[in-house]
Amino acid sequence: MGVSKVDGIVPMEEGLAASDISRYRVVRKNWFAYNPMRLNIGSIARWHGNSDILVSPDYVVFRCLEESDQNSLSADYLDHFRRSDQWDAFVTEAGDGGVRVRIYYDDISQLRLSLPDIAEQQKIADCLGSLDGLIAAEGRKLEALRQHKQGLMQQLFPQPGETVPLLGNQSDWEMLDLSEVAFFQEGPGIMAKDFYTEGVPLVRLSCVVGTTVTLDGCDYLNPDKVVQKWEHFRLVVGDLLISTSASFGRVSIVTEVAAGAVFYTGLVRFRSKSKRLSNDYLKAYLESPDFLRQAESHAVGGGIKHFGPTHLRQMQIQVPPLPEQRRIADCLSCLDACIDGQSRRLDSLKQHKKGLQQQLFPSLQGNE
Repeated sequence: MGVSKVDGIVPMEEGLAASDISRYRVVRKNWFAYNPMRLNIGSIARWHGNSDILVSPDYVVFRCLEESDQNSLSADYLDHFRRSDQWDAFVTEAGDGGVRVRIYYDDISQLRLSLPDIAEQQKIADCLGSLDGLIAAEGRKLEALRQHKQGLMQQLFPQPGETVPLLGNQSDWEMLDLSEVAFFQEGPGIMAKDFYTEGVPLVRLSCVVGTTVTLDGCDYLNPDKVVQKWEHFRLVVGDLLISTSASFGRVSIVTEVAAGAVFYTGLVRFRSKSKRLSNDYLKAYLESPDFLRQAESHAVGGGIKHFGPTHLRQMQIQVPPLPEQRRIADCLSCLDACIDGQSRRLDSLKQHKKGLQQQLFPSLQGNE
């Protein structure tokens, strides 16, 4: 077995296990195992199964002592504590302010932690466990909404080889060149030496993770230089931004928050330039399976695939009559609002848990 940050203790990939397992370490129920080279990125997990398992001899295996009420540590309590900021601080930073490279048991055993009695530890673990269950349930709701949207788009837009969709208007769809009805432009490449701590915002990929463009993680540019070189890259309200590489299918709308900002290379902005194309429908289409198929087929690159205006000029857009465009856009917009609301609820629960952990787990004093 191996340890994954996301999935916990999982079977090793076929071919990775050694033929001689005599040196492998035994892990029993409620014991912990971790990779000393990767503990600082979360590669630690507790085994919940009833049967004993084996892990690589390179792993560190330990268990909690729960035999008595004095100086006892609940496995449930530790399992939650290892997900706290206090734990992250301990496993990430060495006592001299440097970064820990390897963390063996001798290191982790130096963790000094003020513990409540075993009954209180269990109450804390049960409280956080209930919150984890609620977070997981809300996460499933969010994923179900996203899957529902994907399924709905499969029916609202014509499938490959078809000229009409399964739902909605069954006639009068047109296939047009994207460049005929939409304006698009990739952001400029700008050197880091031109970045400042104030000035005109420079919108980056980190700013287009939601339905609207934010200024989270943006850099800033000298206003005079913007006027000289990048004035024609300023965003206006209603522009649609997408990434050319990392996030096919994610479209963010420019609101007053980002209006006037310059957008960076790796991002492309769109807007309708024809009365035949609604801007709201254009947003919906940029998220559609048909656009994604075209983008992926034109994308180039050995690692992360990317596309740009040259490829967009070779792409087409399926366009129904304007009333149908509005119906499609309104339908998907309502669903987006539901998804955004559910996402905010999930984020709120996660922040609540984070704050609760700060209060329930004591700060670490005197750890090196």
